[in-house]
Amino acid sequence: MPIIAFLLVIFVEGEPYRPNDQIFFYDVNRCMYFAKAIRKQNYWNGVKYAQDGVGAHCLPQKINPKGVDIYR
Repeated sequence: MPIIAFLLVIFVEGEPYRPNDQIFFYDVNRCMYFAKAIRKQNYWNGVKYAQDGVGAHCLPQKINPKGVDIYR
């Protein structure tokens, strides 16, 4: 049975970072915690970017939970 989960999407310089790596959360607040932390740090993989160079947000997705890691 499909569920709604929240996909954490990370952007570096406006482009999705590793779009095939999908990180799902059951709770939007937990997903937003990580999205906010990523936006605040403004560096990724040891490279410092302008404040708006690194971004993240959470997208609701209808998924089948079988075979998918979903974090709490």
